[in-house]
Amino acid sequence: MYVRLTELDSDKKSMQKNIDYVNQHVIPSLDQNPAGGFKGAYWLADRDAGKLLVFTLWDSENALRSNEEAMKEQERQHKGNGDALKQKDSSSYEVVATAGAIPAGAIR
Repeated sequence: MYVRLTELDSDKKSMQKNIDYVNQHVIPSLDQNPAGGFKGAYWLADRDAGKLLVFTLWDSENALRSNEEAMKEQERQHKGNGDALKQKDSSSYEVVATAGAIPAGAIR
């Protein structure tokens, strides 16, 4: 399994709007991802600092890479909908060990 970690900065005033955008638009598009291989995701928010961390999980490195192109296209189509949301960094990792699990949809 592979993980993409993305760091985002959000205008604090727009944090809830950005979280709503993720729940209403980003999650459904990942769930219907035509590239396949999507296993799950976590969005972590520090509202006071205006920061979001996003972990997306993929069944293979190929699935992770294929999705990068699909996400770039989606960004172009939805430009401006993630109000005052700026990507700081993005990196990919291979998962080499796991412990425990949170059932999918447990926090939606």
